[in-house]
Amino acid sequence: RIGVQAMLEPFLQSAAGRVLARTDGERRMTDYLHVAERLQEAEHEVFGREGLVRWLDTAIERGSEGEVAEADRIRLEDDSDLVQVTTVHRAKGLQWPVVFVPYAPWLGTGGFKKPDDLPLVFHDDDSRTVIDLGSSDTAANGPRAVREHKAEQIRSLYVAFTRAEEALFFVHGAAKNALDGPLAWVLHHGDGLATDQWHGGKNPPDWFDAGRTHERLMQLRKASDNAVAVEVLPEVDAPRQLSRPAEGEWEPARSDLPAPPEPWSVFSYSRLAGRMRDGGEEVAGRSDETDAPSVPDSSTPNRDANAPSVIDWPRGAGFGQSFHNILEAIDFSAWPAPGQDLGEEARKPVTEALRLRGIPTEPVGGRAPVKDTAALVAHTLHAPLPDIGPLAAIPAERRRCELEFFLRLGGSPVEALLEHIAAAGYGGARLSGALPALRGLMQGFIDLVVEHQGRYWILDYKTNLLGPTRADYAPAKLREAITTHHYDLQYLIYSVALHRHLRQVLPGYDPATHWGGVLYLFVRGLDAAGEHGVFTDRPDPQLIDALDTLLDGEAAA
Repeated sequence: RIGVQAMLEPFLQSAAGRVLARTDGERRMTDYLHVAERLQEAEHEVFGREGLVRWLDTAIERGSEGEVAEADRIRLEDDSDLVQVTTVHRAKGLQWPVVFVPYAPWLGTGGFKKPDDLPLVFHDDDSRTVIDLGSSDTAANGPRAVREHKAEQIRSLYVAFTRAEEALFFVHGAAKNALDGPLAWVLHHGDGLATDQWHGGKNPPDWFDAGRTHERLMQLRKASDNAVAVEVLPEVDAPRQLSRPAEGEWEPARSDLPAPPEPWSVFSYSRLAGRMRDGGEEVAGRSDETDAPSVPDSSTPNRDANAPSVIDWPRGAGFGQSFHNILEAIDFSAWPAPGQDLGEEARKPVTEALRLRGIPTEPVGGRAPVKDTAALVAHTLHAPLPDIGPLAAIPAERRRCELEFFLRLGGSPVEALLEHIAAAGYGGARLSGALPALRGLMQGFIDLVVEHQGRYWILDYKTNLLGPTRADYAPAKLREAITTHHYDLQYLIYSVALHRHLRQVLPGYDPATHWGGVLYLFVRGLDAAGEHGVFTDRPDPQLIDALDTLLDGEAAA
């Protein structure tokens, strides 16, 4: 699960005890959950985190001005104030401010068995239960069983009517089977209604009509000193009958209907590379590595004891995300160089980022995860990179971390894109499995964009473990990894995104002049000489322009 709700739910669960202990805890927790749910829904309406923040700001502003949508109205913090539907039996001992008894006239009249049908069930004069299966006294016992059943109905009616604290609503009228209910016995016993006979749906007596029932209810109102209000229910309109048009009156069916919209989707590099099953938002570092154990291996096979080794743990998808989070949070220029002491200011962001992904921070198995991770960061920031030098020496105003983009896609087939890339000599442009046409948006995040001496470079951090020694991060090995993981497809998409961005914001933009290239940093293999762990490429600007045209839905030259 991804999204705002997936992020907030664990936090709210951990804080539930503390929040609910407050006097208004239920109110607060309900509001927090409501906001999380609305943000999750809004993610499908806006683009990216900035769009979601703008949506929330707008919702807050509308609320302060009294413009509250139905979905944003405050919710009840618990079920105690909601309408509850219950049986009379289960309502015993309970009370509610307002009670509705819509079936009061028929209370106790249901069931397949009538009280005067065999077997008869009643109590004798000594309060013993009697079951008459058909005796010589059946004729005399029948009325007794009916009378006892009606007495039970009266008790049930009393329970139902006394559950209300402030108001009770019930109906009564000359309805079918209502003569056998408890309200008829209470209101019409003076009209000649027998207490020991079961009417059973037979034609009612002439006196049992709407006028008589209304008269008895008005008498009840008077006896209650107007505590009882009587209102006549409105007549129900008969359903309107629709007539079938006569032959020849049918209008011809419309033929000028709009064409159905083309399928539209949000794509990503991960989706194109077959590493994800949906078009969800990319997460920095998630695709760098496969899952790895939460504790380091006790041994590393095939290691040359004389070859320079690399830091092989922590690793895994969670570590890749942690590493990217660290580089987003720190000051490049202030980070200690490799071999320098790691101060508390440097340990803190590393520790927090590892803990966030459930990675141990204390030494385990002879490894020091915080120290080793900080060393990888140091090599990343201080390694002499081709053409641009160490990242720690590049001013912050010439760097842009986590550049999010959404590329417009015009509907070109995926195969056309990949064939064009493969024809340019890129081996990662292969795809197994069908995908719809590229219509909609292409979403992604560029780890770092650097401007150096008027040229713009795309940088990506990779925490992949390619092998136990630095020799596994030589240029030939990196080219193999780039192809295997489709990273060339990734940086070509990123190149189109940066190309479009610079074309819009940079006056006089010329790819031949301003385009720098791509640097993929396999951070475990970086060294002080810059000979390992750095993959470089400068895609032909004409190829980038052709891919831009193709992604826009036009035929590339």
